[in-house]
Amino acid sequence: MNWKFRVLLGVLVFLAAVVWIKLPSQAQNNQKSSAEKYNEAARKTVTQVGEFSVVKPSAFGASEAVRDMPNSVPDAHLRRVFYLTKDQLRVSALEDEAIAKGITPEQFLKEINPFNTRELRKVIPGAGAGEKFKDPLMDKSVQSDAPQAMPTPDLTFNGNTQADNASQGIGAILPPDTIGDVGPNHYVQAINLVFSVFNKTGARVAGPVRMSSLFASLPTGSPCRLNNGDPTVGYDQLADRWVLTQFALPTGSTPPTYQCVAVSQTPDPTGAYYIYQYLYPNNVFNDYPKFGVWRDAYYMTANEFGSSGFAGAGMLAFDRDKMLVGDPSAILIVRRVSTSGGVLPTDIDGFGGPPTDLDHIFLEFRANEFGDPFDGVRAFRFKPDFINPANTIFQVLPDVPLAEFDPRNPTGRLDIEQQGGANLDSIAGRLMHRMAYRNLGTQAAPINAYTASFTVNTSGLNPTTAAAYDAGIRWFELRRTANSTISVFDQGTQADTSGTAGTRLNNWMGSIAMDNRGDIALGYSQAGPNQNADIKIAGRTNNVANSNTLNEGEALFFDATGAQTSTSGRWGDYSSLNLDSEDDCTFWYTQEYYAVISTSNFSTRIGKFKFPQCTPAPKATITGTISECSSGAPVSGALVDSTGGFARVTNSDGTFSMSVAPGTYTVTANRPGGFITASQTVTVTDGQTTTVNFCLTGIAVVASTGPAITAENCGTPNNVPDPGEQVTVSLPLQNTGAANTGNLTATLQATGGVINPTPGSQNYGVVNSGS
Repeated sequence: MNWKFRVLLGVLVFLAAVVWIKLPSQAQNNQKSSAEKYNEAARKTVTQVGEFSVVKPSAFGASEAVRDMPNSVPDAHLRRVFYLTKDQLRVSALEDEAIAKGITPEQFLKEINPFNTRELRKVIPGAGAGEKFKDPLMDKSVQSDAPQAMPTPDLTFNGNTQADNASQGIGAILPPDTIGDVGPNHYVQAINLVFSVFNKTGARVAGPVRMSSLFASLPTGSPCRLNNGDPTVGYDQLADRWVLTQFALPTGSTPPTYQCVAVSQTPDPTGAYYIYQYLYPNNVFNDYPKFGVWRDAYYMTANEFGSSGFAGAGMLAFDRDKMLVGDPSAILIVRRVSTSGGVLPTDIDGFGGPPTDLDHIFLEFRANEFGDPFDGVRAFRFKPDFINPANTIFQVLPDVPLAEFDPRNPTGRLDIEQQGGANLDSIAGRLMHRMAYRNLGTQAAPINAYTASFTVNTSGLNPTTAAAYDAGIRWFELRRTANSTISVFDQGTQADTSGTAGTRLNNWMGSIAMDNRGDIALGYSQAGPNQNADIKIAGRTNNVANSNTLNEGEALFFDATGAQTSTSGRWGDYSSLNLDSEDDCTFWYTQEYYAVISTSNFSTRIGKFKFPQCTPAPKATITGTISECSSGAPVSGALVDSTGGFARVTNSDGTFSMSVAPGTYTVTANRPGGFITASQTVTVTDGQTTTVNFCLTGIAVVASTGPAITAENCGTPNNVPDPGEQVTVSLPLQNTGAANTGNLTATLQATGGVINPTPGSQNYGVVNSGS
């Protein structure tokens, strides 16, 4: 008899025993709240494997199409008046009507993510930068030979606003947590607590809808049906899929908390999504989650907070291959580093893709002000093994020095002065979204480049107050030649160098990316005592080692005509600069701004620009059809992988098509649950379309449809295996694979609580596929 069936039968009997053991405690469980019972069950999805927490989904499902979700709620026009000035709407009567219905401003004012005020790394008094410290890269930020010709956007349009929250019955939210990404035909943007889909001319084609609407089909009581915020949006260009996430906080920021992940079922972001809910392990709160795409997994970081405050950085890997095909068994592997914080995952840009032997890294910055030996960055190599998590590789790599910088900022949130409003938060002490990866070479001869940025003090003073603080952005480009060899290729500090220290313009809330030439662009907020918080962009096109400058200078992305008067200081908490996969040249940026002076009536802007010297990246296409070998029938839902992490899921007719950089690829096709994997090697050139067809050999996959007791020998039958009782059990089997079985036999084993099974085997004969 096949050993697989033997194990299966043992497991089935064990499951029956588990049900019997639990029955007596049912009355006790009913006395618990539904939330307690839900969280209790969710905790059983977490297993500790050495230094790693392995988490199974506590809920899984499929959403309805985003385009069909409602984009307004009753009385939305009443709720809206608290986020738009009377001069804008001229509807003072509506405010009275809203209050008469019990809708008040106080009812809806809410601060998202209050833990973000806590320090991730504490400054040690007297360590690092002194009173007269000057950033050594400041004077190089503007050089005499720089062309100073930063291109301005050729399109900008409004993204989601506080009024869009109101349209969903959501009250005033700070901060917006502005984030987005661009695909072949759409731009998807999210804020706290809604998201929208736009076409590339700026027209909204779906939304605004609550982020929680994606998870509304999960069972009642699922925490991901809550709308708690900290959204992320990513376009997986290697797989042509969208990934949207947010956290869920059923008891506020007190654990247990959850991470909610939605992966689009098709390339269309207005369609349906596979939805996953994961309990966040280790009894901590998963604050400030950031997502990244790599070839072998989806990666995430979180700043973890426990009962005693900041607990460290969580570094996570999700089973990307399973999530792409909607497999409900996709696990999550988590590793905590208690001495780290403000860490980012790597996020891929471009069609080159990382070489097969290059593992993912997480990154954070270190500083001697925090007690580190020198100012620099630290990387963490992470290679998950989703089949055997104990074999997962986690390695702390040697720190890499950067030019000295001052990471200090005033205590609290009120760091940044702005014209016409209250001071704003600098969100210092962490890398800012994103850390972008690009292969500037080929699979055979890769040039692995990484870009990231963070906020520093450039005043040269001890920044005890906003008046002594000038915010600048330290940006850098790393090169990596092997899994553990990282060096600095270029770095600089984007800062205002005019005027008197402490009175200069502040640059902060940055996001950085690189096009296919290696040109760098940086987007950020800029404000000062005599300037609103405008949106600015700057760039580098000289692309030489140690240039230390964004040589194209600075340009206005969008002019803010208002200011935030809320004394919470909340701003950001992040922005997003991304590359358009269609030409691999066009940068798309989204950031917060204010159009009017208001407590919390924020707006967001989306726009695009490119450097004129950039030309579309070379691109080829691999296409084909996957069929079943014996019948020739198309195989839908098969996962087609290729070198570099490119992946597609076959359509209903078995077809697929993927865009790749020119080169040689090993293409592999597999459909879980009934087929043997097949692979081919193909070489493609620029502009070429190559067809790669596969036929997959089906195999039988046998599972039980559920055991049933058919006879008992102790007293009145109760359909429960009582201690010492001899029972007769029916174990019907079903073949869910793609081929018929042969002469199938199975033997009940003395395992899983079974004692003295009847000797001999049960003959099932031929079990047809699908029966």
